Amino acid sequence: MITASFLFSNKKYKNGEEKCFYCGLNCDKTYTKEEYVKNTFTNRDIVRYPGSNFICGCCVESLAGNYEVEQIDGIVKNGRAGQPRMYSWLLTEQKREAFTKKHLAFARENILNPPTPPFAIILADSGQKQLIFRAPVNYDKINFVVMLEEKYIKVNPIILNIYLEKAILCSAAIGKIALKNPDEFNNYKNIIEYYGSEVPLVEWMEIYNTPMGELAVWLCPGKKEAEENGNVISRRISQEVG
Repeated sequence: MITASFLFSNKKYKNGEEKCFYCGLNCDKTYTKEEYVKNTFTNRDIVRYPGSNFICGCCVESLAGNYEVEQIDGIVKNGRAGQPRMYSWLLTEQKREAFTKKHLAFARENILNPPTPPFAIILADSGQKQLIFRAPVNYDKINFVVMLEEKYIKVNPIILNIYLEKAILCSAAIGKIALKNPDEFNNYKNIIEYYGSEVPLVEWMEIYNTPMGELAVWLCPGKKEAEENGNVISRRISQEVG
């Protein structure tokens, strides 16, 4: 079995006859629950083997409170600022890539065109949750699961791309924040002023509250960048307004 923790740090893996408390990976007795699980930890429902007394080296690494992380743009964070939980991750057998909400174009590209399996995609929204050991490992590029904070979102990239285009159309007119609560008078007003039609907003309201709609909101660029997405917007204008 391969876990997301293993993809995160396979160099720390040591095989054995035990099971990792966190991710369930086979492990040895090097790292104990007594040492690495605080007495105040109460989320036994989110770990794979709550009865185990041992932790795999991969999870020890992914749960580190002090670490060094190099983001995809080359920026390096050390110590507490480098805690893995604070970053989103694209994990494969060949590499691990850390990114943040500043790197939404990277996230969109790799979710719409995922890497060769096995892979895991973790999107950290708050930076406060330990997500890596809980993330699913995918073996299919057409139907797979993205972990968005603590939610498991089933993704078909073809459908997600359609959702994302609709989100971008609306974001250009009403802004990204409004995508989460689109059924407001000002949103109708702004969308009609922008496109001459309320159709883009009506179409978005049909899907925004679905799991992939929520993912599309997370991935969607803000208003300024969405306005610069001329290909999508001009295509819509020619159909609805022109």
